[in-house]
Amino acid sequence: ILSALVFISPGLAQAGGALTLGAATSNRVAFPGAETVLDNLDPFTWMIWVYPTTLTTNRTMMSKGTAATGKLLFFSGTTGNIQLRVNRVTTDTDHITNTTPLATLNQWYFVATTYNSRAAAGQLGNIFTGTLSTPAAEATYGTATGGSGNLLDDSSFGLVLGNVAGEAPTLSFQGDIGVVAVSSSE
Repeated sequence: ILSALVFISPGLAQAGGALTLGAATSNRVAFPGAETVLDNLDPFTWMIWVYPTTLTTNRTMMSKGTAATGKLLFFSGTTGNIQLRVNRVTTDTDHITNTTPLATLNQWYFVATTYNSRAAAGQLGNIFTGTLSTPAAEATYGTATGGSGNLLDDSSFGLVLGNVAGEAPTLSFQGDIGVVAVSSSE
């Protein structure tokens, strides 16, 4: 198991120790494309602690590549649903929750997503959520599109926290980001 990146904030119990984003739609933390260990991961696991203060459609927690060519974890709508999108050559993989796992504002949530293009149908991508007092559990999905074809190359883009990589960043996550981890396994 390769833990490619870990950003540790000094204390999840309070917002004062986290990255605060969303004051401007261009807010983000970008890790330039130099970390080749993060390029074109398949399978992968992303884990992130977030503290949303506003729910706005398409606001992005993490991305690797652009909205059209990469991997993204973002809000789908304004009710607290989460979407994992992995862009592929033929049809994209899209999993969208339907139980609004992040509906309550101003509290810490753990969000994890796994992806493996070689997994069985319905298991290509998974989203897990929890809180400081509730263990993480897999979400239910309103949409679960498996996708097909090879993954699109994301090697020319770095990992971005709190926005979309590789383009004019206009989808800043509104709230705080505490701890982030990326792994090359599911």
